[in-house]
Amino acid sequence: MDIRYCKMCLFPETKPDLSFNDKGICSACLSSKNKDFEIDWDKRKTEFEKIINNVKAVDYFGSQCISIVVDAIFKEGEYWIHNNNDEKILMKTFVEKMHECNVGVFVVNSVNNDGMMNGFDKAIYQKVTQITSKPIVALGGAGSPSHFTELVQINYNGALAAASIYHFTQYTPQEIKKTLNKKKIPVRI
Repeated sequence: MDIRYCKMCLFPETKPDLSFNDKGICSACLSSKNKDFEIDWDKRKTEFEKIINNVKAVDYFGSQCISIVVDAIFKEGEYWIHNNNDEKILMKTFVEKMHECNVGVFVVNSVNNDGMMNGFDKAIYQKVTQITSKPIVALGGAGSPSHFTELVQINYNGALAAASIYHFTQYTPQEIKKTLNKKKIPVRI
């Protein structure tokens, strides 16, 4: 049995769903050739970019799925965020813009306190709670159980997170929860 091959791409006729015209050109080549002439790829690219730019992750996934991490550093009397372009953005401005985007949660990390285990930067969380009504997770600085209770006692009512305390001390998450529970701070045990 002789196998026919496309005169343009050399696909064999044994490929499923492939047909040939009377000039020996396969249907895949004909389809591709038609696309080059019938489709304005620049226009399609512009339309695609317009769709992508108008779709927000919040609209697609729901705000409860979108968490924004605010890694802020305190310098020159203000909290700043540095982006990938090495631009300084005032934390207040950033949080306001993200609030307008309807994100679900702000995970706020004080870069100055992160990993130091000297306590949370209470001022940063107070500032963020003044800017947004969205849930906040406090992160950066916990080194002892008292650091958690101190933050809650200044009327901070968001979530608490930590890492270094669990890696570099004898404390466990369960011990922190028990300490909070003893201070009548609601926590799941």
